[in-house]
Amino acid sequence: MMQANRVLHYISPSPAPPANLALEEYLVATLPFNTNAIIFYRNNSSVIIGKHQNPWKECNVITARKKNIGIYRRISGGGTVYHDEGNLNYSFIMNKESYCQNSIYDIIINALSELGIPAERKNKSDIFMDNNKISGNSFYFSKERVLHHGTLLVSADLSMIRGLLTPDNTHYETKAVCSLPSPVKNISDTHPDITMDIIQQHIIAASIHTLSGTRENFICPDSSDPQYSDLVEKHASREWIFQRTPPFSITVDMAMKKEMQRITFSVEQGMIGAVSGSDRETASMLDASLAGLEYDPERILQKINTSSLASAVKQQLFTSFQEKLF
Repeated sequence: MMQANRVLHYISPSPAPPANLALEEYLVATLPFNTNAIIFYRNNSSVIIGKHQNPWKECNVITARKKNIGIYRRISGGGTVYHDEGNLNYSFIMNKESYCQNSIYDIIINALSELGIPAERKNKSDIFMDNNKISGNSFYFSKERVLHHGTLLVSADLSMIRGLLTPDNTHYETKAVCSLPSPVKNISDTHPDITMDIIQQHIIAASIHTLSGTRENFICPDSSDPQYSDLVEKHASREWIFQRTPPFSITVDMAMKKEMQRITFSVEQGMIGAVSGSDRETASMLDASLAGLEYDPERILQKINTSSLASAVKQQLFTSFQEKLF
């Protein structure tokens, strides 16, 4: 494995997910070929979905809004994770000649083992402790560089994971990547004296044996750098978070005319493309009202409320949407 001449270290002071996700993408695009980087960050309470995922299928978006928890899309693949300040995120940004996936896992597992944490790699990209997942990893490959980043559950609010990442999503049809749930556990449950700072120090120390080169602190770009500020704006935008969702459809059943009627919404690039259903008249009126609207249950209900649909149909739609999507 070819080594770089420099290894940059950086611990982000920002708890804002758009800033930290943008920093990863910025480093992938701008690091010199002879330089690798290791960065750490902790985000505010947030849900981070994989690049090819559907936020509506992966998490309870409405509950997240009510709790003022942001939803964000990263550039790497893989499944959805919950972040808060009890969750340590590590990122290795490397040139392809220097990168070895197994070596990165060895760095993390060796660092944890030095602290007495019995960590082991499972499911190809996860790290477990006592048969519970404590870390998930995902990857992004550009032409010249690799982003390998992961999470470590140190003292996260696990009740939020269970409350936000377990929606009733059977009514969504999509080819988007779906998360594979695993039992989770915090490192602090069995090792209460091990802090985030201690884990960071051990990961850096473990990396020295794998990533040789001059160690330097990294100076983070700020808003005066347009390339970085544009990426921060991108990672905060609805266009990136919701409109990059792969095509999907959602079916809602409602009792009308003494029988069950089925309405299907087809969605592409986050926008409702067409509405179809067993009751053609209702489906046609919905199609006329909703086609071209950004998919969002709350916005859909607002639009239905101002439509020319009969009151009974509106009420049934409201009831069906409330049961399925809220």
